[in-house]
Order: sequence, then C-alpha cells, then structure tokens
Amino acid sequence: MLTAAEKTQDGDALASAATADVLSDDLPASMLGGIDMHVFRANKRRLKIYRICVDLSQLRIIIVSSKSNKEKYINIESIRECRVDQSLPQEMRDLLEADRPAQLRAFSIVYLEGSRYASLHVVPATSDVQVDWLTGLQILMLRYCRGHREEEAAPLKEQENVWIRRQWRIIDRDENQRMSLAEFTRICQQMNMSLSKQEIKAQFVHVAGGKECEIDYDTFTQLLPLSHTELDALVDAYTDSDTGLVSFESFSRFLQGDDNPVYLAKNKEVWQNMRFPLCHYYIHSSHNTYLIGNQLTGKSSVDAYVFALENGCRCVELDCWDGPDGEPIVYHGYTLTSKLLFQDVIATIKKHAFDRSPYPLILSLEVHCGLAQQERMASILVETLGDMLVTKFLNPHETALPSPHDLMHRILIKTKGLGSQRDDFALKRSTSIAIATTDEDADTSANDAIYEMYSFAESTAVALAKKYPAAAIQHNRKHLSRIYPAGKRINSTNYNPVVHWGVGSQLVALNLQTYDASVQLNRAMFQQNGRCGYVLKPPSLQLPASLRPPSLIRRMLHVRIISGQQLPKPKNSESGDIIDPYCVVQLMSPSGTQKTTTKHVADNGFNPIWGEQYAFTVENLDLAFLRLSVWTKKTLTKSELFLASFCVVLSNLHAGYKHVPLRDYKGDPLIQSTLFIYTELM
Repeated sequence: MLTAAEKTQDGDALASAATADVLSDDLPASMLGGIDMHVFRANKRRLKIYRICVDLSQLRIIIVSSKSNKEKYINIESIRECRVDQSLPQEMRDLLEADRPAQLRAFSIVYLEGSRYASLHVVPATSDVQVDWLTGLQILMLRYCRGHREEEAAPLKEQENVWIRRQWRIIDRDENQRMSLAEFTRICQQMNMSLSKQEIKAQFVHVAGGKECEIDYDTFTQLLPLSHTELDALVDAYTDSDTGLVSFESFSRFLQGDDNPVYLAKNKEVWQNMRFPLCHYYIHSSHNTYLIGNQLTGKSSVDAYVFALENGCRCVELDCWDGPDGEPIVYHGYTLTSKLLFQDVIATIKKHAFDRSPYPLILSLEVHCGLAQQERMASILVETLGDMLVTKFLNPHETALPSPHDLMHRILIKTKGLGSQRDDFALKRSTSIAIATTDEDADTSANDAIYEMYSFAESTAVALAKKYPAAAIQHNRKHLSRIYPAGKRINSTNYNPVVHWGVGSQLVALNLQTYDASVQLNRAMFQQNGRCGYVLKPPSLQLPASLRPPSLIRRMLHVRIISGQQLPKPKNSESGDIIDPYCVVQLMSPSGTQKTTTKHVADNGFNPIWGEQYAFTVENLDLAFLRLSVWTKKTLTKSELFLASFCVVLSNLHAGYKHVPLRDYKGDPLIQSTLFIYTELM
C-alpha cells in the first residue's frame, strides 16, 4: 500500500550550520539529509507525501510539501514525546487497518504549540527509517527539551546561536548562504535593532566592501551587537581594575546563568510537608480539560489531558454524556465541540496520571448520562484504573481529609451528589470526594462531612470572598472548594484566581488552553514545590483564628525595569515596523492590583533601555505576584499590542539583578528574549 521510495538529498545546505556539534555524528543520514514520508492529515483523513529533515543549526524539524514546497517546522525544544502503534490516533489506525506493516512503522511526534499539544503523524517507508528517527529524536529530546520544562536548559551560548540561526533562515529564503544589503536591512528590522537605514548601510559596507556585495553567516554574526551595554556599570563594580579578573563576557554569562537563578532553588524539588489534610493545599486544577479551543466549536483531544497532567495538573474535568453503542462520551454538551470516548480519556489519564507528580489526581466528573451508561462509566473506571482508584475511606473513623502523602499514586472521583433514590449507583460507591449540595444552599456548617465538597461558579465565589471572607476561610480550612469559570466565557477566557486563593479555595479551575494573565498567575503559583501540583497554603489560611500568627508586617518591593533583550514583534510576526516597546509592571494580590507603566522606547526592540524604578506595598509574599508584560505602541488594536510576559510569586523570586525569561502570547518560551530587572524587598 505504501511503497514510496526513499529519496535522500544533499543536506549540506542545512547541516553545514551544525558546525562541530557532536550530534551530527550521532544522528542518521535520513534525519540530516531529509527523507520522504507519508504524513497523516487528520482534517482530511488521508496521507500525503512530505519531505522531512532535521536542521541542527536551527534545532528544528523541517516539513516541506512535495507539491507546493510550502514549509513548516517544529522546534526541537517543544517536542514532548513520540508515540507508536496503539498510541496513534484512532482515525489513522483505521486508515491503515488494511496495511498492518505500515501501521507498525507509523509514529507520532507530539509537541507543544502554544498552550496546547499538536502532533505530526508520519509513516516512513521502512522500519529501519522508523528506528533511526525514533532513536535520533530521543537523543535530541534528552539534550534540548529539558529547558522547556524549566529544569536544566541548553548552554546559554548554544541558545544564542540557535536564535541567530533562526533569524538568518527567515531571511535566507533562497538558501544560498549569502546575505545582501537589502536582506541585512530586513533582518535588522526583524530583530528590532535601533539602527537607522544609514547606520545599517554603513556597517554592511564596512565589512562587505560595498553595497552590492554579499556577506556570509559568520560575517553576519560579527555585525550583531549582542553585548548588553546596560551592564557596563555593573561590570565596573565587579572588576578589579588592576587584574581585570572578571571580564564583561564572563559577568554577562553569570547574570544569565544558573549561578544567578531567577527562582528559588528549593522549588525545583518537593520540599513542603505533604502530610497535612488535602484541604490545606492549593491544588492545580483544570476546567473543561478536554478542550483545546473555545467552548462552542473547539476541538476536544485526549492530548489536552496529557498536556494538563505533564504540567502538574492534579484535578482534571470530564463532562460525560450518553454516546452511541452504549459507550459514554466526553464533550461540552449542547455545543459543536468534538467528542471523545470516555474509555479513551480514562485510558490516557491512567497512562499519564503520575508522569509529573506522584500525588493524588482528582477526576471531576460532570455526569449527564442515563443510568445504563453511568453503570458503564463505573465499570470503565474500576476495570481501567484498578487499585489506583479510591473506592473506600482509608480510615473509617477519620476526622480530617487524608493527606497528599497518604494518597500518593491514587485517583479520586469527584461528582455531584445523586440523591437518596440513586444511592445504589456504582459511581457513588467509588466516590471519595463528592459535591453535597448546590451553590444556593451551601453553608459553612461544621457538621458537614469532611468529604463533602462545594463547587462554586466564579460570580458566587467572588461574592462570598468579598462579603464573607472570614466564613470562606473557615469553611476552606476543613473542606475542599472548587471554583469554575462562568458559562459566558465562550472564548475560554478566565477569571482572576488570586481572589479565591486569598480565602483558601483549593481547586481554582481555569481554562488552561488560553494563556492569559490568569493562567500566567496559575503557572507562577504551581511552579513552586517541585511543580507537583500541590502548594501548601499560608499558615493564616490553615489555622483557626485563635492560633493564626499576628497580622503580617507590610513590606516594600522595589522593582527597577532596566532593559529588554531581543524582544519579539506582535504575535511573533516576521514583518512589520520595528517596535516601540514599553513594560507594564503589576503586583497582584487578593487585595487588588498595583500597576504602573514605563515610558516607551522608540524603534528599538533589540535592546531597549528604560532604567525606571517603582515601589509596591506587599502584604503576603505567598500570595503576591509580580507580573511584567511587554507591549508596543506601533499597532492599533489591543490584541496586536502584546509582545511577551513574565510572572512569578514573590515567595519564589530571588531578589537582585536578573535576566527574567519571557513567554510569547501562546505561552511558548522565547529564546534569548529577556527583561533585565532589579528587585529588592525591604
């Protein structure tokens, strides 16, 4: 059925930039030179031939259509895993059902595209090519994919070289490895350099010998002003004028390297006490986890669960409805969103439940099925999850919820109470966390069973937090509360989670597929404690009023926004004017948001300098978030103004001079894009 011949072309144009990297010796020729493969296109449910290769100079997989020569790419650092055989999409398996050998050769490359997972599904011509590619991808992932997971990143110089090479590739479309004056002018504008056309021309002519000449890649890199002039004063302060022991280059590497971390080292590991009751922790939670788009027509995908779980999420949601052939399905009811089999979702959850964290996973089930398919759901849960599933109390006489430590590698089911007429329902028998009542009759009675849980729409939760904060805190000391977004948020936007963390609500569920300010705050919160999905609440929210520590002493946070480095254009555009960036500085806490804005710097996104300082009042470091967002004044609509952002909870921030990493509008890390700041708590 699939007999496309392997056609390996000369890969020198791509591989020549790999220099002396040892990886070029470790990777097979079919990766470096390129090879034809069938690619499964899910939207059309058919296979099409593409030429695929790895470009080590840019650290990208390049995919080129055999007919149109249109090119797309996958950044190596965004790859999450490779899948084979039964892990392939059902539609692809159905298509290859008549050709079992081809089905066995097929594999998928799963990668992060913004705040969702995407996949490249391919069928190589031979099993040898499959083995070569899977082995080579594993080598690349081990070296480069750790940085995206916020652990050890690739060497700084290597990141810089990759970033420059990617800029070069955008301009060098004819791949002749030469650059004209016109191309050099475009790349300077693309990289947001603060240079006039006259200055650009003068620099080019100086090294090229004339305006009609061309330069190669090595000459191009010599023209780039990659050093940060704003560091000069700091270098002088640290350099011995007699011996010159600290060079500018070494000090710059120090500021951007592991010896000068942005985050506290202890949060790389689980360090908090995990033996308190569950209600004492903030729990990383997702709303409508199955969706990767909007709430009305968005696509549903099991990969959305993989994304959530691998990012430390410990509470995922399944909206369950009656499906065909007696099989329950998961989708956003009464909408045009696509549907998933409940059985497939549970199988995916079992496979990935504890990849990131060993602590308990909560499945929040919204059940709309009839009794017959409810029974089928119960059977799937018991048969698939087995001993992972909590079906009874760990201690029948317990007076408090068990701890995350007690429930390691266990899965809990949360669903609505079904009433006395449905006490025999199988799901209820496997439920250890349940919603007891509706929003309207929820109270903070001390007589409620410890396993009873309340779920609040965001508007109800905000009202309770503002009108009855003490009662809300008291309630959340013993019980779990889940907050979810309003139904009107059809574009999968989010509410401010900090308000609800401020009264101790544990499961503050967000639409994680939308990388807005709320998800940035959520990411900052759960970047703590080894990113295990559980963060201990501050003592003031754990203890009864009589035992709480005295009022927190207010402190002052001083923030100096010094400069930016290699800032992107709006939505990572490759065209358009040089940006006029400015920075919005926010300190966000349960009591409100303090906000200020720097001046804008005209025509310079490459190394804009602000040098502005601000002061903010801080009440509680555990619930105070510093958010820096970079914008430009060039465009007209607000959606095009945003460039990048950084967010951190103050209890996880190293004070001092830092190059803080930036993420784009989709949540992807920006190679080489940083803000140089100084912070101090007094």
